[in-house]
Amino acid sequence: MYTQLERLLQSLVAFREAVDRCLSQSLVIPSDGQALMLETLIATTTLYLDYLLSVKVMPQLESIATKRARFDMVPTDLERERKLRNELGAKFASAEGWPGFQPQNAFSDLTGLHTLQDYSNTLGLHLSEAYEESFRIEICAKEFLRSRSSSALAQLSVGLNHMVQHHIIFVLQALEFAASSGDWE
Repeated sequence: MYTQLERLLQSLVAFREAVDRCLSQSLVIPSDGQALMLETLIATTTLYLDYLLSVKVMPQLESIATKRARFDMVPTDLERERKLRNELGAKFASAEGWPGFQPQNAFSDLTGLHTLQDYSNTLGLHLSEAYEESFRIEICAKEFLRSRSSSALAQLSVGLNHMVQHHIIFVLQALEFAASSGDWE
């Protein structure tokens, strides 16, 4: 069960690194954009899998948690989140962010991903929110591993659920379609 939290910590870092690459890499040809979206999809999917595996071991973690070790609420860095949302929004909103990408696919009506703007909005909002939440989750997981604090575990559980159910789920479809070889010229 501790091993799962350690894998989760690695996945959080890998996810943030993939999002960072979305900002730092220049996309010149369609294969650049497709490769970046695939890399981000893999990191996001791995994080989702580690969420599921963490949920599976949560009862075991709760059984060893102690109330003696109090852990204060970890605040969200709203400025960092806002800055990242703006940067991702600008990157995804530019034509250079999507060289040759064709946003229409057979599931556009179901997903609401019709235009480049739809993809930009979804990825900019949800990647930045999940990115910021990942810092809070990392702090809580490390604190639980250190102290077995039940309050750290509670924050970890709430943070994981929020990140996945409100952000990762929505970004997976956009990343999946954006990573598809048929959607790039």
